[in-house]
Amino acid sequence: AMPAGMLHFTMLCFPLGVLSYANTFVAQYVGNGQLWRVGPVVWQAVRLGLIAAPLFLLAIPATPWIFQSAGHTGTLLELETVYFQILAWGAGGTVVAAALATFYTGRGTTRVVMIVDTISAMTNIVLDYFWIFGYAGFPAMGIEGAGWATVVSQWIKVPIYMGLVMSPKNVALYRTRDWRFDASLLKRLCRFGAPSGVQMLVEVTAITLFIMLIGELGEEAMVATTLAFSVNSVAFMPMLGLGIAISTLVGQQLGQDRPDMAARATWNAFRLAAVYLGIMSLVSVLAPDLFLLRHRSGREAG
Repeated sequence: AMPAGMLHFTMLCFPLGVLSYANTFVAQYVGNGQLWRVGPVVWQAVRLGLIAAPLFLLAIPATPWIFQSAGHTGTLLELETVYFQILAWGAGGTVVAAALATFYTGRGTTRVVMIVDTISAMTNIVLDYFWIFGYAGFPAMGIEGAGWATVVSQWIKVPIYMGLVMSPKNVALYRTRDWRFDASLLKRLCRFGAPSGVQMLVEVTAITLFIMLIGELGEEAMVATTLAFSVNSVAFMPMLGLGIAISTLVGQQLGQDRPDMAARATWNAFRLAAVYLGIMSLVSVLAPDLFLLRHRSGREAG
């Protein structure tokens, strides 16, 4: 699951980086009071997501070759190939949902995003249990079931966001029914979002290549690496959320022509990140077993 999942995320990085920049546009429009421009920019981001959706499927035929080139063989090759190919069907849902989420993150109403993501995660957990092991009438499909559970949980966010974004209040205040093609706005979104997408792509590609090379050492090394990266996600995932938060705050302050407050928000975010990562680093070095207690108990139970 780890090499396939990371390769899948690598494929998502560039489009996510580009369309997520709509968050900054929304924040600036809210900051300077141009609320009627919020809906149109969100729909340009959604349009980018819809364009990217079918492109993800082009990677499906090349999947075995990609993993074989990394030296993967046997069961590892077979399972990661089928898992990646299934995840590709959910990539479109991931990017479209991310585009729709900018309507809320850019305005600072992140509780809505938290609720929608929680619904998605809980759906994934329940379907994982049913689809992996074969309960409640579902076939026992193992890692294939896990892949399809993820696909469903990613796409389920799209209709939820659509229903919320298209509420009468949002239509009246933010013109969320204005989904006309705007070449100028789309061009600006691509121009400013592309560097962010390239940055994400380069960073995640480096991590993915490392994980792929570890696969050459065998399944045991791959399992250890998967555990290490799962633990490490506790450190870096909250920082991604902090990055979204600070881009919103900076955008809103710049929209209000207050660059001093934008700089202050940036430095405050830097301090928060330094404190959190410092604590996580100390715990990782001084008490690493704390992160693996759950895995150990499951192994002992087995």
